[in-house]
Amino acid sequence: GRDPGSLAAPEETHSLAGSRPPAPARHYESITTEEQLTSWVGKLEKAALFAFDTETTSLDYMQAEIVGMSFCIEPGHAAYLPLAHDYPGAPDQLDRRKTLAKLKPLLESDKHPKVGHHLKYDAHVLLNHSIRLGGMRYDSMLESYVLNSSATRHDMDSCAKLYLDVDTIKYEDVAGKGAKQIPFNQVALEQATEYAAEDADVTLQLHHVLHGALRKNKALLKVYEEIEQPLVPVLLEMEHRGVLVDRAKLRKQSGELAKRLAELEADAHKSAGQPFNLD
Repeated sequence: GRDPGSLAAPEETHSLAGSRPPAPARHYESITTEEQLTSWVGKLEKAALFAFDTETTSLDYMQAEIVGMSFCIEPGHAAYLPLAHDYPGAPDQLDRRKTLAKLKPLLESDKHPKVGHHLKYDAHVLLNHSIRLGGMRYDSMLESYVLNSSATRHDMDSCAKLYLDVDTIKYEDVAGKGAKQIPFNQVALEQATEYAAEDADVTLQLHHVLHGALRKNKALLKVYEEIEQPLVPVLLEMEHRGVLVDRAKLRKQSGELAKRLAELEADAHKSAGQPFNLD
């Protein structure tokens, strides 16, 4: 498979990790009123780029429904929009259907660039709510992979530690572990806001650092801008719609491959002078 990260020397990544920007002060808020929502939509519409993330009911993107979503326009300033926290005593939240309808033009617009960490997942979830995410301009997970595929794992927690020296709030910190783990819609709003808003905040910060590094390497930037990022909507469509397979042709091809493999195995045994296990 492709390994574009091998184009980056390990020392470049180490140098990048050693020149981290100072962590900005955090200002996170919960969007629970129409006034707040209108204000944030206005800010997002004016932004040159904003980070976007969803919190959901499942890791299975074909089944997941939105519990809430977070936004960040500038490092340190982010918001969480809760839409389906339903634990006993949960505060009032905006109606999910009406709110998604209000956000739909912004989310579907290609004129409003977005960045996410594994943004394809969020796009899948939005499709479950009849919203086709547009403006998928950057993905900090892909930026990390292209910069150096083997420097770290590419989940947000690992990238945040390596490139920002930030110990992020883990899902287990707010939802518990094992059999006692609760779904996100049961997480208290205050904790959910800190966790979800941090996701968007850290994503934007990672993008600034990682894309800045990619711009210094034309070969890597080309791989990212011309191969990796343009593939996201293509893979999204394939995954969500499925792929048509001609089963008759597949069976025929399988038979042809089996026959050719048997011929190659016989040639190998003949060359060796005796049978042996090719595996």
